[in-house]
Amino acid sequence: MSVPNDLKGLKVAAGGADQDLVKLAGGTPVMVIPPDMYQALDKGVVDAAVTGWVQINAQKFDEVANYFLDYGLGQNVQTVIMNLEKWNSLPPDIQKILTDMVPEMEEISARAMYTDDGKGREKVASEPNKTVVVPNAEQRKLWDELCIPMETAWLDEMKAAGVTDAPAILSYIKQKSAEAWAKE
Repeated sequence: MSVPNDLKGLKVAAGGADQDLVKLAGGTPVMVIPPDMYQALDKGVVDAAVTGWVQINAQKFDEVANYFLDYGLGQNVQTVIMNLEKWNSLPPDIQKILTDMVPEMEEISARAMYTDDGKGREKVASEPNKTVVVPNAEQRKLWDELCIPMETAWLDEMKAAGVTDAPAILSYIKQKSAEAWAKE
């Protein structure tokens, strides 16, 4: 599996925007929450799963899969949410502490995910009979093109919401992604 057409006809465990990507590639998305992906793969409920290296390592997906595509399909947005009524019940000084902690929490989370991401890659690469495919430039282009309708829809949503710098944000993200993959 190295190009989008390889997903045609497959049942793929995916959530959120990943489901749209699977549909665009001709696969059938199956809503499976990450903790249940191992069992879904093991029992043959799905043929593949869209997940991250962190989960592959932590949940031992290498036990039920032999083939891994390292393209970076997903997003890595982590949030902490709270009921608005509960938030409003907190004293302003506590709200400020929580708000002020966001940059530090994001940095800690990013470092931990980067470390765990590497552990997942290393674990799979060190095992016999495991194949990790990093798409070449031509294959990457096919994946990138597959994402265009999703990018366009996001840009339209942002424009409708009055976010005028969305094209610059998307361009920045794509540039940084390309730079990172060029280092691989």
